[in-house]
Amino acid sequence: MPADGYTDAKSDLYSLGVVMYEMLTGKVPFDADTPVSVALKQVQEEPVDPITYNPEIPISVNRIILKAMQKDPNLRYQNATEMERDLSMALKRPNEDFVVLALRNDDSPTQKVPTIYELEMEKNNDRNAPKIEDAEKESQKKKGKIAKIGEFLNKHKFLKVLVILMVLGIVFVITALLVMFGINSSRPEQDYVPQVAFTEQEKMLTEEEAIKILEEKGFNNYVVKREASETVEVGYVISQKPDKYDFLYNKDQEIVITVSSGPEIVNLPNKIVGEQKDEVLNQLDTLGLTYNITEETSETAEAGMILSVSPDEGEQVTKSTEIKLVVSSGSQYKDVTMINVVGEAENTAVSKIQAMNLLVDVKYDEDDSKADGVVLSQTVAEGKVIKEKEKVTIVVNKLPVKAKVTFIVDVASFKPETPAETNVANNSVDEENANNSTNTSSKTGSVSVVFYIGGVQVSTTSVSWNNSNYVWEYDSTSGTEEVRVTIGGNEVYRQSIDFSVEGQTINIKKQ
Repeated sequence: MPADGYTDAKSDLYSLGVVMYEMLTGKVPFDADTPVSVALKQVQEEPVDPITYNPEIPISVNRIILKAMQKDPNLRYQNATEMERDLSMALKRPNEDFVVLALRNDDSPTQKVPTIYELEMEKNNDRNAPKIEDAEKESQKKKGKIAKIGEFLNKHKFLKVLVILMVLGIVFVITALLVMFGINSSRPEQDYVPQVAFTEQEKMLTEEEAIKILEEKGFNNYVVKREASETVEVGYVISQKPDKYDFLYNKDQEIVITVSSGPEIVNLPNKIVGEQKDEVLNQLDTLGLTYNITEETSETAEAGMILSVSPDEGEQVTKSTEIKLVVSSGSQYKDVTMINVVGEAENTAVSKIQAMNLLVDVKYDEDDSKADGVVLSQTVAEGKVIKEKEKVTIVVNKLPVKAKVTFIVDVASFKPETPAETNVANNSVDEENANNSTNTSSKTGSVSVVFYIGGVQVSTTSVSWNNSNYVWEYDSTSGTEEVRVTIGGNEVYRQSIDFSVEGQTINIKKQ
């Protein structure tokens, strides 16, 4: 009850503060064994801050309740508008101390504190039934006040609408606060999720450091997962889920931190070189490896075959390692179809084969049934497809070359003075030929001229002793042979001659 003995809007706001206090704490602001004691507490004591009983109550709401329940009406909210303004602000800034809460100074006017006797008397008077006349008078008095207020509001309709809106606004704000406080009271404990995963290497935390931070903030429901990483060292935190929030997060909800297990190691396939490119690339893709391909021509490996690999086959590598492959692009030479050159002259056949960008190897053989210098055979058959720069061997017919050598014998220079002297001087020579020669020369005046090639007699001719220019020609396919000439059984010439040299003339004359 107000000290000045009458009620107004401030008294209603006081009552509203008491109601809010009890709704949010579950306790009355003043409690005692008897109504008198309660009354005394209302007059003499300050209420316990509601936040003491319910820590979930925002600071601003705690201050609003205390201001509404000030002992001195002048220190309370002066009207519902002031209280509505602070309640609206509490919805936006619940934990800020923006409420102006004034305290009574020691020099404030002294108030009369009722005695226990006066309180008991007031209590007994309240218990006594009022007289009918007094009740009627009081009723008429109240009706008169209400009528005056109604009449005033009817004359000032704007104020009537304003009052209604204010009352509705206060009811709405109080209802919203009560709902919010009810939800908050049932929520689990919350806090901001700490940041334990950083992108900068120098700020990265180890698994132990991250767990310590989480536990210090009260987040004990965490899960640690391992993940391979090429950039983060083993044991350091790569990521977290959820990430750092700018709003509250329930402490009993799960937090996942991912920790690096280091670079992932894989084994290269044991067989790469000599395999086809597509098959090898499929294996590398399955392993999650990257690769670099270089092509080179090859005369031994078909196009698409792996020629080399780095690192070597079967080696252990990290997934960040780039595998270098050298792949065959096939031969650098074009395909050509072999032509037939059998029967062609050697020079013609060689020219045609070289025009096809092929290499020619010429070998020789002798076939008397074929013309000299023509191709007898070829190693690559007509119509066969081969590569440029391959070697083709042809066999060319080469008959023996017969060289003609002319012998001019001056027989007269070898004529003896007398036949008897000639026979005596050459007794050591072929006796039969000497006898014949002596006989012939004595009878006819001629002598026998004999040619031996390589020890074999090849010509015997009877020539006049007076013949000073006897010509004998000889064709030979052999090389160097010994030539021996006898006249009348006497050897007059012995010399080795190269019969492969065409056009030689040998003069035989006695010196």
